Amino acid sequence: MKIYILPSIELVALVGAICFGVLWILYPNDPYEPPFALCGFVFVITEVLRRYLPKFFEKKAEHSFIDINSKNTLIARFDQVGSKKSGKMCVAFYDMKIVNASDKPYTIKDVLLRYRLNGQLHECISSVVITGTVYSLHQKKEVNALIVHNRGGMIVLHDWDNLRTNIGKNKVIVAGGIVDGSAIFVLEAENLTQVENIEEAKFVVRDYMGAESIIPIQILSEWIEYGKTSVIRPNNFSIDKDGKIEFP
Repeated sequence: MKIYILPSIELVALVGAICFGVLWILYPNDPYEPPFALCGFVFVITEVLRRYLPKFFEKKAEHSFIDINSKNTLIARFDQVGSKKSGKMCVAFYDMKIVNASDKPYTIKDVLLRYRLNGQLHECISSVVITGTVYSLHQKKEVNALIVHNRGGMIVLHDWDNLRTNIGKNKVIVAGGIVDGSAIFVLEAENLTQVENIEEAKFVVRDYMGAESIIPIQILSEWIEYGKTSVIRPNNFSIDKDGKIEFP
């Protein structure tokens, strides 16, 4: 904005000043003085704007970006006993990372998913879901996990740490630092047809100073296809070293 708008206005004013000036010389009795003076006054206005309102003309830099793996993202029906959101469609981002892209430290206040559906603007924060535990052969210990029910089977997502819980620790992120976790955003959508009609989907990362970073995302067709047979049903469970699943 700083680079293009003001010079464009000044160029138009300069051309106008030359044209009206020539006309004024050729036809001194015609009223060309006011538009000629107005064109000259434009340069005074643009100089005042440059000098006293520089922040208005500077593009706001994004202080964050979000790294997600589209293959680790899915649409599913959310089914949690006792939740008002139960029965609605949700989008799950497994192992997402919020990166401090600025040169200054800050603390994340919240991460929102903002979108339009049927012309209405919606915002939602991620849900803190109940997780179970599974023994990790790689880490040699039990880790949090979430089960996705699909086509009569179960997919166990290891190392499911709720992003919202990690954000709630209020850690300061240094330049280049990362806050990671997994997140489920429950949508105001009752079915996949409504999910397909979502527009202008984007993440909004806010810090405690009020700064925001807006990161557009696209709802992919493969996520929706997976959602036809997927249900996320948060629950306590445990899986031992032998792969035996126990529910309370």
